[in-house]
Amino acid sequence: MIHFFVDDSTDIEGLHEWIPDDDPTLFASGVGHNLLELHRRLWLMGRKTTVGPVIPSEATLVVFMPRPLLAHSRRKRFSFAWSMRRHRTIAVRSDLPPGSPQMIRVDLVIAPSRAFMAAFPGPKMDFLPPLPQRGLICRDRSRGDQISVVGLKSNPENIPRWIGEPAFVERLDRLGLKIHVDAPRDVDGSDQSWHDFSEVDVVICARAEGLPTISKPATKLRNAWAAGVIPIASREPAYVEIANDGHDVLFFDNHEEIPALLGKLCAGVELRDQLRRGVTEMSSIQPSVDEVVDAWWKLFSENESAPSFRRSARSIAFMVWSSIRRFVGFGIGASK
Repeated sequence: MIHFFVDDSTDIEGLHEWIPDDDPTLFASGVGHNLLELHRRLWLMGRKTTVGPVIPSEATLVVFMPRPLLAHSRRKRFSFAWSMRRHRTIAVRSDLPPGSPQMIRVDLVIAPSRAFMAAFPGPKMDFLPPLPQRGLICRDRSRGDQISVVGLKSNPENIPRWIGEPAFVERLDRLGLKIHVDAPRDVDGSDQSWHDFSEVDVVICARAEGLPTISKPATKLRNAWAAGVIPIASREPAYVEIANDGHDVLFFDNHEEIPALLGKLCAGVELRDQLRRGVTEMSSIQPSVDEVVDAWWKLFSENESAPSFRRSARSIAFMVWSSIRRFVGFGIGASK
C-alpha cells in the first residue's frame, strides 16, 4: 500500500469522487498536482493507494511534500516525524528551497529537475517529470499565424510585479498585443483555467522576482509546448536544461527584453515558423500522463517495504540527532 501524506489543514473534500481530466481546476495547488492527482490517477487504475493525515499501519511507503509542513509548529512537525518513523518515505521536493531543514529520515528525494540534482548531488535523489497539465486544451488552430494574446498562468503570489506595470502594458499595446493573466484569487482556487490555452498565442514562463528558481520544475514550459503555444521564458535552471533558445523557446534575462522579443515575433514570419516547428517537435517527445504515472508507480514499487521496528529505531535516532544539531546552532541543510 502506498500512502500519500497530507496534513489535516489540506482540504480533500470531494477528492474521492474526483476525475482529474473532467474537473481540471480542482486541487490546483502544488500538493494537489504532485500528491492528490497522482493518488487519484493510480487509484483509478486499480492501484492500492491511500491519502490523508493518518498513515495506515500497513502502508509500505509514504509519499509526502516537505514544503507545506515547514510552516507548522515544532510540536506538529515532531508529531509528523513520529508518525513516519516505521515507514519508508519519498519526499517530493518541488518548490522546496535549497537549505530547507530535513525533518525526517528520507529514503529517496524526488528532485524538481536534473539541474537541481547536479547542483545538490546526493545518493538518495532521483528525477521524474511532473504530471502534465490535466484536461489540457490546446491553442485553437483557427487562430492561424496571428500573435495577439500573451498569456501568463500563475498562482497569485508568483505573479511578477512588472506584468501589470503601465509602461510594460503600454509597450505591448503598441504592438497590438493583449496581456491575459490567468490566476486564481486563492492559491488553490478553482477560478483559473490553467488547462485552457485555446485563445493564447504566446505564454510567458516566469515568476515573481526573488523566488529560488533552482527548486522549480519545468511545468510551465512543458505545458506551453504540449498546448502548441510559443513560450517566452526566464532562464530558470529547469527550463534551460530542456529548451533550445530560438528553436522552441525565446529566453530573456530581464523582463524589459520581453517587448522587443514579442516585436521580433510579430514582425518575423520565419522566426514564428521556426518556433512553432520547435514547439511541435518538443510537444511530440513530452511524456504522456499514462507514461508519467507508470514511471511513478515503478519507482514506488522499487522503494516500498513492510514497516519495521528497526526502521523505527533509526528514525528516532535521526530525530534526536537533528534536534541536538538545532539546539547547538547547526543547520540541517538540504535533503540528500
